[in-house]
Amino acid sequence: MFVIMDRRTGTAAVVPDANLSGSSSLAVYVVATTAEGTESALTAAGRLANGLDMQITVLVPHVVPYPLPLDGATGESSVLARRYGAIASAIGLDATGRLCLCRSPREVFRSLLSERAIVVVGGRRHRFWPTSAERLARRLQKLGHHVVFAPMGERATRPGEETTRCRRTGQLAAARRQPWTW
Repeated sequence: MFVIMDRRTGTAAVVPDANLSGSSSLAVYVVATTAEGTESALTAAGRLANGLDMQITVLVPHVVPYPLPLDGATGESSVLARRYGAIASAIGLDATGRLCLCRSPREVFRSLLSERAIVVVGGRRHRFWPTSAERLARRLQKLGHHVVFAPMGERATRPGEETTRCRRTGQLAAARRQPWTW
Protein backbone atom coordinates (compact mmCIF):
# COMPACT_ATOMS: atom_id res chain seq x y z
CA MET A 1 0.00 0.00 0.00
CA PHE A 2 1.24 3.50 -0.84
CA VAL A 3 -0.08 6.97 -1.55
CA ILE A 4 -0.03 8.67 -4.94
CA MET A 5 -0.13 12.46 -5.01
CA ASP A 6 -0.95 14.25 -8.25
CA ARG A 7 1.03 17.49 -8.44
CA ARG A 8 -1.43 19.20 -10.80
CA THR A 9 -4.52 18.76 -8.65
CA GLY A 10 -2.85 18.37 -5.26
CA THR A 11 -5.00 15.35 -4.43
CA ALA A 12 -3.76 12.20 -2.74
CA ALA A 13 -5.07 8.67 -3.12
CA VAL A 14 -4.25 5.51 -1.19
CA VAL A 15 -3.53 2.69 -3.62
CA PRO A 16 -3.05 -0.91 -2.48
CA ASP A 17 -1.65 -2.22 -5.79
CA ALA A 18 -2.20 -0.31 -8.99
CA ASN A 19 -0.83 -0.02 -12.46
CA LEU A 20 -0.74 3.47 -13.96
CA SER A 21 -0.33 2.31 -17.52
CA GLY A 22 -3.94 1.48 -18.24
CA SER A 23 -4.01 3.66 -21.34
CA SER A 24 -3.08 2.37 -24.76
CA SER A 25 -0.65 5.18 -25.59
CA LEU A 26 3.07 4.81 -25.07
CA ALA A 27 4.44 6.01 -21.76
CA VAL A 28 7.90 6.92 -20.53
CA TYR A 29 8.54 6.82 -16.81
CA VAL A 30 11.23 9.01 -15.27
CA VAL A 31 12.41 7.96 -11.82
CA ALA A 32 13.37 10.94 -9.66
CA THR A 33 16.77 10.47 -8.07
CA THR A 34 18.43 13.83 -7.36
CA ALA A 35 17.54 17.24 -8.79
CA GLU A 36 20.39 17.14 -11.32
CA GLY A 37 19.86 13.48 -12.14
CA THR A 38 16.14 14.02 -12.67
CA GLU A 39 16.87 17.00 -14.90
CA SER A 40 19.15 14.91 -17.13
CA ALA A 41 16.59 12.08 -17.14
CA LEU A 42 13.79 14.47 -18.13
CA THR A 43 15.95 15.88 -20.90
CA ALA A 44 16.63 12.36 -22.20
CA ALA A 45 12.93 11.46 -21.92
CA GLY A 46 12.02 14.60 -23.85
CA ARG A 47 14.42 13.61 -26.64
CA LEU A 48 13.02 10.07 -26.56
CA ALA A 49 9.40 11.25 -26.76
CA ASN A 50 10.09 13.97 -29.35
CA GLY A 51 7.74 13.54 -32.29
CA LEU A 52 5.95 10.59 -30.72
CA ASP A 53 2.73 10.64 -28.78
CA MET A 54 4.33 9.53 -25.51
CA GLN A 55 3.17 10.51 -22.06
CA ILE A 56 6.00 11.34 -19.63
CA THR A 57 5.36 10.43 -16.00
CA VAL A 58 7.78 11.40 -13.24
CA LEU A 59 7.73 8.90 -10.36
CA VAL A 60 8.96 10.42 -7.10
CA PRO A 61 9.23 7.68 -4.46
CA HIS A 62 9.28 9.21 -0.98
CA VAL A 63 10.02 6.81 1.87
CA VAL A 64 7.85 7.35 4.96
CA PRO A 65 9.13 5.90 8.26
CA TYR A 66 7.03 3.21 9.93
CA PRO A 67 5.83 5.31 12.91
CA LEU A 68 4.10 7.74 10.52
CA PRO A 69 0.93 6.82 8.62
CA LEU A 70 1.15 6.50 4.84
CA ASP A 71 -2.08 8.33 4.11
CA GLY A 72 -1.01 11.55 5.86
CA ALA A 73 0.48 14.08 3.45
CA THR A 74 3.38 15.93 5.01
CA GLY A 75 4.76 19.36 4.22
CA GLU A 76 7.93 17.74 2.92
CA SER A 77 5.99 15.80 0.30
CA SER A 78 4.41 18.97 -1.11
CA VAL A 79 7.87 20.56 -1.32
CA LEU A 80 9.13 17.52 -3.26
CA ALA A 81 6.19 17.68 -5.66
CA ARG A 82 6.81 21.37 -6.33
CA ARG A 83 10.56 20.85 -6.79
CA TYR A 84 10.23 18.15 -9.44
CA GLY A 85 7.34 20.00 -11.09
CA ALA A 86 9.55 23.08 -11.39
CA ILE A 87 12.33 21.00 -12.98
CA ALA A 88 9.93 19.64 -15.61
CA SER A 89 8.54 23.12 -16.26
CA ALA A 90 12.04 24.62 -16.61
CA ILE A 91 12.90 22.07 -19.28
CA GLY A 92 9.61 22.77 -21.05
CA LEU A 93 8.10 19.30 -20.82
CA ASP A 94 4.49 18.46 -20.18
CA ALA A 95 5.03 15.72 -17.62
CA THR A 96 2.71 14.21 -15.06
CA GLY A 97 4.24 14.03 -11.60
CA ARG A 98 3.41 11.17 -9.24
CA LEU A 99 4.64 11.54 -5.68
CA CYS A 100 4.49 8.07 -4.13
CA LEU A 101 4.60 7.85 -0.34
CA CYS A 102 5.82 4.35 0.43
CA ARG A 103 7.78 2.22 2.87
CA SER A 104 10.19 0.96 0.19
CA PRO A 105 10.80 2.32 -3.34
CA ARG A 106 10.88 -1.24 -4.67
CA GLU A 107 7.15 -1.68 -4.04
CA VAL A 108 6.47 1.48 -6.07
CA PHE A 109 8.30 0.09 -9.09
CA ARG A 110 6.73 -3.33 -8.75
CA SER A 111 3.21 -1.92 -8.48
CA LEU A 112 3.17 1.15 -10.71
CA LEU A 113 5.29 0.15 -13.68
CA SER A 114 3.70 -2.05 -16.27
CA GLU A 115 5.50 -5.07 -17.61
CA ARG A 116 8.42 -4.07 -19.86
CA ALA A 117 7.90 -0.33 -19.30
CA ILE A 118 10.26 2.31 -20.69
CA VAL A 119 12.06 3.86 -17.71
CA VAL A 120 14.61 6.69 -17.71
CA VAL A 121 16.95 7.05 -14.73
CA GLY A 122 19.40 9.92 -14.41
CA GLY A 123 22.43 10.19 -12.20
CA ARG A 124 26.17 10.21 -11.94
CA ARG A 125 28.24 7.59 -13.67
CA HIS A 126 31.35 6.35 -11.93
CA ARG A 127 34.24 4.67 -13.63
CA PHE A 128 35.10 1.93 -11.14
CA TRP A 129 32.02 1.14 -9.04
CA PRO A 130 28.29 1.67 -9.71
CA THR A 131 26.52 4.65 -8.19
CA SER A 132 23.10 4.39 -6.52
CA ALA A 133 21.41 5.57 -9.73
CA GLU A 134 23.26 2.94 -11.77
CA ARG A 135 22.29 0.25 -9.24
CA LEU A 136 18.66 1.40 -9.49
CA ALA A 137 18.81 1.19 -13.29
CA ARG A 138 20.22 -2.35 -13.09
CA ARG A 139 17.55 -3.37 -10.58
CA LEU A 140 14.81 -2.09 -12.89
CA GLN A 141 16.41 -3.90 -15.81
CA LYS A 142 16.37 -7.15 -13.83
CA LEU A 143 12.64 -6.62 -13.25
CA GLY A 144 12.20 -6.72 -17.04
CA HIS A 145 11.89 -3.02 -17.90
CA HIS A 146 13.57 -1.19 -20.76
CA VAL A 147 15.90 1.22 -18.95
CA VAL A 148 17.69 4.26 -20.35
CA PHE A 149 20.42 5.66 -18.10
CA ALA A 150 20.99 9.40 -18.58
CA PRO A 151 24.35 10.37 -17.11
CA MET A 152 24.42 13.86 -15.71
CA GLY A 153 27.18 16.32 -16.43
CA GLU A 154 27.95 14.84 -19.83
CA ARG A 155 26.48 16.49 -22.86
CA ALA A 156 25.37 14.56 -25.84
CA THR A 157 27.28 15.63 -28.90
CA ARG A 158 25.87 16.31 -32.31
CA PRO A 159 27.36 14.94 -35.50
CA GLY A 160 30.52 16.88 -36.31
CA GLU A 161 31.35 17.58 -32.66
CA GLU A 162 33.91 15.90 -30.50
CA THR A 163 34.26 16.04 -26.76
CA THR A 164 37.40 17.01 -24.93
CA ARG A 165 38.14 17.23 -21.23
CA CYS A 166 39.53 20.35 -19.66
CA ARG A 167 42.86 19.50 -18.04
CA ARG A 168 42.29 21.80 -15.09
CA THR A 169 38.63 21.11 -14.17
CA GLY A 170 37.99 17.76 -15.85
CA GLN A 171 34.68 18.97 -17.33
CA LEU A 172 33.57 17.89 -20.76
CA ALA A 173 33.49 20.48 -23.51
CA ALA A 174 32.32 20.06 -27.09
CA ALA A 175 34.40 21.51 -29.88
CA ARG A 176 32.93 22.02 -33.32
CA ARG A 177 35.15 20.73 -36.08
CA GLN A 178 35.43 23.36 -38.76
CA PRO A 179 36.44 22.37 -42.26
CA TRP A 180 39.61 23.92 -43.57
CA THR A 181 39.02 26.88 -45.84
CA TRP A 182 41.61 28.10 -48.30
